[in-house]
Amino acid sequence: MLNGRLTCGHHSAFRVLVRLWNEKEEKVNNLIGQTHTDNNGTFELHQEFDRDVHNAILTIHHDCDDGVKAGRRKFIFQIPDKYFINTMEDVFHLGTFNLETRIKHAESRVADEETSN
Repeated sequence: MLNGRLTCGHHSAFRVLVRLWNEKEEKVNNLIGQTHTDNNGTFELHQEFDRDVHNAILTIHHDCDDGVKAGRRKFIFQIPDKYFINTMEDVFHLGTFNLETRIKHAESRVADEETSN
């Protein structure tokens, strides 16, 4: 199971499309499940997995802080495989996420730096 709460600033983001995909590819046959957020911005995906799930991604399609641009903004989160192994007893909690966020670049690695006072 996956769950979370989406906001758009200080307001709940309702009717936002949330999809779970297998194998990092958004192809119809890789769609595991989808739902929409409720009036409080919360979502839950409960799925029975009839195949191995590896490199799953969660996509969130929304219009928060988008002005009048055509189409929707999309966030992509990779979900750790451990949440799909053997049982669905483990729950992945996305937590509360503000959709106003802008992610400038993909995740990168940086060297550890010591801070001096």
